[in-house]
Amino acid sequence: SIFRARSRKLGRAVALKLPRRVWLGWRFAERMEEEREILGALEHPNIARLYDAGIAADGQPYLALEYVPGIPLDAYVNTKQPPVRDRLRLFLLVARAVAHAHGRMIVHGDLKPSNVILRDGEIPVLVDFGLSGRHLRPGCGTLEFCAPEVLGIHDPAFRPTPQAADIYAFGCLAYELFAGKPPMSWPARVSPATSVPFARTRPEKPRAS
Repeated sequence: SIFRARSRKLGRAVALKLPRRVWLGWRFAERMEEEREILGALEHPNIARLYDAGIAADGQPYLALEYVPGIPLDAYVNTKQPPVRDRLRLFLLVARAVAHAHGRMIVHGDLKPSNVILRDGEIPVLVDFGLSGRHLRPGCGTLEFCAPEVLGIHDPAFRPTPQAADIYAFGCLAYELFAGKPPMSWPARVSPATSVPFARTRPEKPRAS
């Protein structure tokens, strides 16, 4: 869950992310320190900053990220219906932000339109980099934007990379940016028996919304 809060330490509004406590058993303290070092050094005008990360006195892990006021990219596209030229501008700015992170061997892990906020209605800012880092975590992310290898669906001979999964998700983000909807709408219930053939289904040829 993510909440808007005010940091006494920083003296500013922050986006406070409270990961599930079940993550504590996943080398969490070590990973939190790694995330603080990696993401704290990630500076780009189209990427929200990570200010702090740690574990509160009651055991609740937290991440304090830059609070970005604005409208999510998918809501912007659906309500404003911007022309293709404006969508291309947004696409290029987000692509440069992703490339900046990948150039430093950092992946987002959950690229999707709702994680891009339009600051002042025109400047895209990629948010929610918390707990991304340099690792590919199977089963994490948002289903409609997950690469097959993240879902555990791929050729055993294929060696997935975190960057490749991010690029797949960015392709899905771009599809929705121009078409106004995700490339595929997954069934309400997904089981191992249905996920493999569905994940291999080709998406509909997009039309600009």
